[in-house]
Amino acid sequence: MPWQAGRANLSGSSAEAGDRPLALTDSLRRQNHSASLLALRLRDLVDHYQGGGDAYRVTLQLTRLHGLLRLHLVDGQNALHPAMLGSGDARLGSMAREMQEQGGCLAEGFERFMVRWSSSALIGSDFATFRAELGEVLDQIEARIHREDNELYPLVDTFGERGRRHAA
Repeated sequence: MPWQAGRANLSGSSAEAGDRPLALTDSLRRQNHSASLLALRLRDLVDHYQGGGDAYRVTLQLTRLHGLLRLHLVDGQNALHPAMLGSGDARLGSMAREMQEQGGCLAEGFERFMVRWSSSALIGSDFATFRAELGEVLDQIEARIHREDNELYPLVDTFGERGRRHAA
């Protein structure tokens, strides 16, 4: 891997990637894609909820999403954002600070949601409230994913590509 906690760069390469440089954002994009699929599956489970074992299936899917988002947050906080802050580029630094702050707020809200709805029994006991709160949480997560994929990662990739051209 071209990046590990605290040791990221924005123009890494990998023998696994052949001649194409491995962008720092590749793994994060894959995580976003997986999170989007999990969110869609969660929405589908909630839309077709009929009680009983459905609450357990919702809990399992929610737990998967939670685990993936925690990994994604760690990768961003320990690799991408420090690399952006250390890049010397004002736009990257500013966006890193903004995304860290927003990500922290999103993570805190999601953690509170996970504590509140920590079991299938809790979900089943007040499904209407769970459903409404889940919709809000998923909307926030999906908005963040959209922003990362369409603003953050293209900016990072452009900077990394510029760095590779200057180094050549």
